[in-house]
Amino acid sequence: MHGTVDTEALGHAERERVETALRGLPFDRPPAPPTHPDSFTYEITVHDGDGSRTATIGESQLPAELGDTLQLTL
Repeated sequence: MHGTVDTEALGHAERERVETALRGLPFDRPPAPPTHPDSFTYEITVHDGDGSRTATIGESQLPAELGDTLQLTL
């Protein structure tokens, strides 16, 4: 599955929450080992004024602040 979110299209409070969570992602580090065989892995790429960077995170590493936003995009 693939989805895209433009944080500029979000409401102010949600945008702040999502952008704060995105800044805290473990960019350029391997994902944590899966916690169970059917767990999801997310590849999240952020494009901003500083370029692009990608974080690959396991389901257990997904910040709660991103959960609702990801569900809406997939």
